[in-house]
Amino acid sequence: MAWHRPLLTAALIAGCSSPSGPPKPAKSRPASTPNKAEQKQPRRQQQPGKSSAASHGGNEKIEGFARAKRAMATVFRDQRTSFYCGCSFEADGRIDWASCGYIPRANSKRARRIEWEHVVPAHAFGQSFPEWRQGHPSCVNTKGKAYKGRRCVRKVSAAFRRMEADLYNLQPAIGEVNADRSNYSMAELEGEEREYGACDVEIRERKIEPRPSVRGDIARTYFYMDKAYPGRGIIGAKRRKLFEAWAKADPIDAWERKRVQAIQAIQGNRNPAVP
Repeated sequence: MAWHRPLLTAALIAGCSSPSGPPKPAKSRPASTPNKAEQKQPRRQQQPGKSSAASHGGNEKIEGFARAKRAMATVFRDQRTSFYCGCSFEADGRIDWASCGYIPRANSKRARRIEWEHVVPAHAFGQSFPEWRQGHPSCVNTKGKAYKGRRCVRKVSAAFRRMEADLYNLQPAIGEVNADRSNYSMAELEGEEREYGACDVEIRERKIEPRPSVRGDIARTYFYMDKAYPGRGIIGAKRRKLFEAWAKADPIDAWERKRVQAIQAIQGNRNPAVP
């Protein structure tokens, strides 16, 4: 399919008009004499090896999952294919089961729509926030009952909202598969059960095994999230070896690169896992 890179709209900033009359000459000062501001505020140098969050870190631009989902619809405008099953879907999110041989396992209603799946589950990184585990004084419902978890941390933490909205971590998934995946970790499972018709995905024992053609994409998403949000427990030592093997077996393809380029144009930061 033809690819159209999303366009970003730049705001025009109007310049200030000059005052009437000729400008007054500026008072001269010896070039060697710094002014007071220069004496108090020495020029700050960027430390070697460090880079700004906007160019090498995580998402600093998009805050809110709803906004992220709208952005992803733009990214996939000309490549409407579900991630785990390879099904075609319409602009309104309706899925064409016949395009991929999908057969609903149990929830045909949810299987009819596309949902935006967190490849690295929000539950996996959300628990690194104390508000998820313990709650917060602001997290009290109208009946005075305290709550915690995703609802609480989303309410009080801008850092979590940006992490939850990171476009690099989002993929279109059939709603039923998204629900069955839950917050389960990636793995390789014995056997090749087909609970969703021809869709090559296995979900059992609180683990998910994706089709081989997207395993590298998943690995590089984990690598990005781990680097962009250090200290959030994204990848353990055992899982890293699995992802390194997946990244090698499934190298970067043309669509993965175009997707990353489109996200960078919207979100403003790059994904070093896809150079």
